[in-house]
Amino acid sequence: VRDPSCSSTRFFTKTENRYIQCLYVAAANLDAATLQVTLAAEVVATAVFTSAVFQRRVTLRRWIALITIGIGLVIIHTPIVGITGHGHAGLDRKKGLAAADVASVLAGIVVTLLESVHKSAEPTDRYTVNFQISTLSILPALAPVFFPATLLGFAPRAR
Repeated sequence: VRDPSCSSTRFFTKTENRYIQCLYVAAANLDAATLQVTLAAEVVATAVFTSAVFQRRVTLRRWIALITIGIGLVIIHTPIVGITGHGHAGLDRKKGLAAADVASVLAGIVVTLLESVHKSAEPTDRYTVNFQISTLSILPALAPVFFPATLLGFAPRAR
């Protein structure tokens, strides 16, 4: 018999690892301000996923806040007419924005998964799940320490 908390822990670890990889690609290809604004999409993704999964009502005030964040994201994603370059040599804006968007969606999925596991579990099971997540996260977290980024395929471009 498979332990459902163990499979959700594995899913969490793999998703979180992909999230970190996407953040690395985004950070290597975007300037800091653009990256920070783009990662605000995590809030929108989390709100959408949690309201869909848990059938929560979103108040008008929160919808206004989410729409405001969305407008900011559209402005950041819109290319500026008349500018041919990126503004920074060696940065691939499209690749960075795509990676940041994927990271935001993954963050929303992970937060929703964790909330659903914690809501459905008994208090003692929560400790088990947290222990499994932290234990399984150690190896992917240490991989970049022992293996250079070039081996993982995420080396930033030479400038």
